[in-house]
Amino acid sequence: MQTRSQLILLALPLLLRPGAAAAADELQQRALLALSDALAYLEGQSQALLDSVFAVAIADGQLQDMVEAARDAGLRSTLQHLEARAAAFVRDRSRQLARVADHAGAQMLQLAQPRLWRGLGRYGTTPLEAPAQPGALTASSLASLLVQRWPSEADSDLCLRGLLDGCGVSGGCWRVETSSVPVPRGYSTTHRLLFYSVAWRLGCANATSFADTDWGSRIPELCASILLDAEELAAGGYLSPTRDLFTEQIVLCGLEGFKEFIKPSWLEKILSWQRPFGCYGNLHNSILRKRRRKRTDIAGDYDCSMHFTGLAVSGITLFLRDMIETR
Repeated sequence: MQTRSQLILLALPLLLRPGAAAAADELQQRALLALSDALAYLEGQSQALLDSVFAVAIADGQLQDMVEAARDAGLRSTLQHLEARAAAFVRDRSRQLARVADHAGAQMLQLAQPRLWRGLGRYGTTPLEAPAQPGALTASSLASLLVQRWPSEADSDLCLRGLLDGCGVSGGCWRVETSSVPVPRGYSTTHRLLFYSVAWRLGCANATSFADTDWGSRIPELCASILLDAEELAAGGYLSPTRDLFTEQIVLCGLEGFKEFIKPSWLEKILSWQRPFGCYGNLHNSILRKRRRKRTDIAGDYDCSMHFTGLAVSGITLFLRDMIETR
């Protein structure tokens, strides 16, 4: 494994441009180092967590695209190195999980295929409608964002397994993923977006069960709602219990190609949350522990979270993709 200093040497040509470009280059290098350190933390854990494997698979798919797009030889070499590490992590940890997985777990492991996560969604090229002014973050609104309602994580997993089994959607899943009563917020909204994102990437758009789905409006509507939530979390000061959700919002809508989520100031925040040994975490919060009850997040030293660290890996990768494609 290459050290931080070796990675810096690979990325050094990026720092030689003058003026305003130097600040962007410096942010890109910091993102590359943060991504390397977060991967190193996950690589060093003896236990495997499905959520983190899934998140790194997303990053691997995006890194494959970036390797093809990079023009600078030094940057391309750095990206190739990171992609190879991500691919090895996904392959090895998927095998580890497969040895102990039940049927449901084995189905969910199908999502950890980097090829599914190449490219961005087709509807992100249209700007989202400007969100309303974010409301004040109160104890009540915080709870509505963080506490799972409908669909819960268990509901979402059940419906995702149906998609993986030939794009099947039960009546119950259709109601839970499309109903607007009660109006979903927070994790319940990101669960719904993940359902549509997975369906699209699996080719379910042509399935009978999705025949009446207006893809052109459904995904943008969800991301417009998620953007309002994210803006509220940002206006509220990025409280520690909200950072996992905030990063999940960036990942899922960033994957759909919505530039509104790829803000340099938001990348700066994510980079600032990285802890010693490269991890991310907020498991000390009781609401988050309750939310992760089903798949059981794995905590380490420095209050680390494998789930949150995986999200950060995929989130930072999406910011890097935008940097590379807009230069």
